[in-house]
Amino acid sequence: MMPIALSQIIEQVFRVAVGLYLAYALVGKGLEEAAAGATFGASAGGVAALILIYVMFFFSKKTIKEEIKLSSNNKTEPVWDIVKSLLYIAIPITIGASIAPLMGNMDSYVVSDRLSAIGYTVEEYTNMYGELSGTAQTLINFPQVFSTAVAMSLVPAITDAFTRKQTSRLNITANAGVKMSLIIGLPCGIGMFMLAEPIIALLYASIGPEKHASSGALLEILAIGVIFLTLVQAFTAILQSVNKQFYPVKNLALGLVVKVILSYMLIGIPSVNIKGAAISTTISYLIIALLNWHDINKTKIKINLISVSARPLASAAVMAVATGVSFRFLNTALGSKNLATLGSIAIAAVVYVICLFLTGAITKEDLELIPKGEKLSRFVRK
Repeated sequence: MMPIALSQIIEQVFRVAVGLYLAYALVGKGLEEAAAGATFGASAGGVAALILIYVMFFFSKKTIKEEIKLSSNNKTEPVWDIVKSLLYIAIPITIGASIAPLMGNMDSYVVSDRLSAIGYTVEEYTNMYGELSGTAQTLINFPQVFSTAVAMSLVPAITDAFTRKQTSRLNITANAGVKMSLIIGLPCGIGMFMLAEPIIALLYASIGPEKHASSGALLEILAIGVIFLTLVQAFTAILQSVNKQFYPVKNLALGLVVKVILSYMLIGIPSVNIKGAAISTTISYLIIALLNWHDINKTKIKINLISVSARPLASAAVMAVATGVSFRFLNTALGSKNLATLGSIAIAAVVYVICLFLTGAITKEDLELIPKGEKLSRFVRK
């Protein structure tokens, strides 16, 4: 996992650094040039990551060759057979990883058509779509950084147990992985739901109070979807680990169909309008998660959702109360909504972590699933 982690860090550093520099350097020539410069940051990050991971591979080649010589049952296979095997694994995994962008693309096609049909002008529905995709959806993407990392770390552990036919270990690892995903997804989703408008106002101060309210309403709906998306990612990783990589693709396709149908129906209702896109996204994530869970339970893995979610959910519920109370108190005491938002987020984080250990949501075994988990476990005991 280390080469992957380092390459992704380098990718993000170069993407942000190069994008910001070029946007700043080119803004005097026009907004289009500045936007192009910012966009080029993604290319620069990709190239930097490729170079780093190739260098790491180059210096590891000798060790890799020695391991190949020492391993048993080696056989030489035709190149085309290897390519087909790689594509058989890679294509469905790539499609499964693109769930959030695909949901966004569905919105870009449906939103403008349905909003114009109920009387909104081009400028109005463009602004409304901007609030959905450029404001609320952007914040929803943040928790995915952590939930994706947990999902990725599940794959080698579960695959190892599956290959060795260790059913008990397979179930323990899969259930622990789902619980860890929920431990991340629940506070993110509930926290953003509780503080939707204040968070928008804190991060997007320039868009004004009216858009803070409308964007906050969208974020409230999508925040619930974060919990379901976290489960989707965990379940997808588990299915991929036991050689069922086409199941998540099938379920994603069904979810997209539901998304399009619901968006078309809900956005066309004047009182719902753009919120219909957020509602349909959240429901689609829920449906995909349930379908993935059903497919997992048809394998040797049995995920007990009540068992893995009860304690993290109890911790998140206490955190939600602490968030609401602390925000109201700090907002009155400090007279600043932004300071109250930051303070209540900090209080919520502390309360949540304490509750996780008080309820037993995190165990010694859970910590040991994390890299350097034994050291972390000793620190927690102290």
